[in-house]
Amino acid sequence: MAQRAKRLRRYLDDELGGCHNEDLERRLDELSTLGTAQATAELDVLSALSNET
Repeated sequence: MAQRAKRLRRYLDDELGGCHNEDLERRLDELSTLGTAQATAELDVLSALSNET
């Protein structure tokens, strides 16, 4: 099992071309911020609609 994990890790390292945990963490932060901003905007719209009805 450990041998498979090592091979998989090497394969991923080769395919990702040097993408590391720091890159992934940064991208996840960007995506979570984007999701939060969009959710907030949608919540504002839904709140406005509920106040009108």
